[in-house]
Amino acid sequence: MEAYREALDRTWAGYSLERSRYFVVYEAPGRDVLIRHPESWERTQTVTNPGESLFVGFRSPPLAVEKDGTTVHATLEVTVNQAAPDLTVEKFYAARTETLGDYYRLLEHESLEGVSAVSTLYHVETQLAEYLERTVFAVRDGKTFIYKFNCRNQVYRAIEPWIDEMVKGFFEPPES
Repeated sequence: MEAYREALDRTWAGYSLERSRYFVVYEAPGRDVLIRHPESWERTQTVTNPGESLFVGFRSPPLAVEKDGTTVHATLEVTVNQAAPDLTVEKFYAARTETLGDYYRLLEHESLEGVSAVSTLYHVETQLAEYLERTVFAVRDGKTFIYKFNCRNQVYRAIEPWIDEMVKGFFEPPES
């Protein structure tokens, strides 16, 4: 154990509590958008036009390895834009889903009670990959939010409770 102490300490330091109440908060430039996420999910990109739009990408830690040796991760993309004053989540959801192509097959649809949001699960098949995409559409505080998770089918099903916990975290106040 002593010979591997340093490696073990680094490994244990990489673990974090992955329940929503322990998530870290990404605060967007301008401080008007907060995104709660597990500490183990790395922020990979941010594009912002303060006061108008925001795109933030996150990547999970390694979740599996493909037969060819490729590491499998899940991704989370968050898009935030200003909303028209009369926009409802139902109108927003309908407008966004009209743009989806034939590659998207709806598996699940759910209205999230009390938070003005709709959650969907799509099976997506392209020439390059087949995966599941969970998308949460929300309208609040004069903004539209799209939270989009992508992950390989079998891995998605294995981490689905974790994704559910992350979705729950999007609608909890950061100080809880």
